[in-house]
Amino acid sequence: MERKHTYNCSEISVVIPTYNREKYLMRAINSALGFKEIIIIDDGSTDNTKSLFKKTAPNIKYFCSSKNKGVNAARNLGVKKSKGKYILFLDSDDELTKNAENIITSTPINPLTFFSTKNSSNNKRMSFVKIEKKYTYKEYLQQKVKGEFIPLIDKKIFNETMFSEERFCFESFFWNKVIRVNSVYVSPKICRIYHYDSGNQVSNKLIDPKFAKKRQSDYLEYIKQFKKDYNRYRLKHLLDKIYIKTIVYSLLCADKKTARKIGSKCNVLINIGTLTLSMLPTPIVIKAYTISMKNRG
Repeated sequence: MERKHTYNCSEISVVIPTYNREKYLMRAINSALGFKEIIIIDDGSTDNTKSLFKKTAPNIKYFCSSKNKGVNAARNLGVKKSKGKYILFLDSDDELTKNAENIITSTPINPLTFFSTKNSSNNKRMSFVKIEKKYTYKEYLQQKVKGEFIPLIDKKIFNETMFSEERFCFESFFWNKVIRVNSVYVSPKICRIYHYDSGNQVSNKLIDPKFAKKRQSDYLEYIKQFKKDYNRYRLKHLLDKIYIKTIVYSLLCADKKTARKIGSKCNVLINIGTLTLSMLPTPIVIKAYTISMKNRG
């Protein structure tokens, strides 16, 4: 049986975007010292992040943007500054497991590989896959790959597509495009430890009603680009879930016309619910949404 080629740490660049994470950043860096290089992209931090890099090891490279452009822009810059054949993205408040290098170097090389994640607070798995294998685009849309993962990507992929910088932390645009062409190899082995940061600006913005218009715009564009794929694979029930999120953000930004239009594409219960909610004043919808998000947290 022919032995499959596996990854080599000397060919992997670890890209860490960061914004005001001076308290946690060194933890992430120290967990990734065994790779070819670590690329830190400071996305315009206003804390003392820069002072951490007055002196650095040769394989740690720090780049600072003059203003905050968002995590996707930081990732793209990290790719451009990197010299490795493969890119491993690590969030600046997370860390790699102690055996991450061994797991990665025993994994067959693929254009895109997802490794699993666990939560530091309860040690529970945050990635849900049953089998280590290559998953097709159809299987990915079917949500047979669910949860939080850390991606390892062949740098050649970025010759074809980059993270969408105009999208607000909406990575699905990128993953869908890449997986549609290359599939994704997924390992249930845990390489990333997730740490919850209550001050996480991105996470907070994702549930902040003030950013509803932007989120609505992103979801509408997502539907436009990928609706045909969901319909092709007869995944109407999953498309309805995306419609619901779009409806919610539409109502939060007082765009009741769009909410009703999207609701009409869904099943009867969702449509009736949309029509009912659209009759309520927007401040009441926002208050109900805010309370539900707090209770969920």
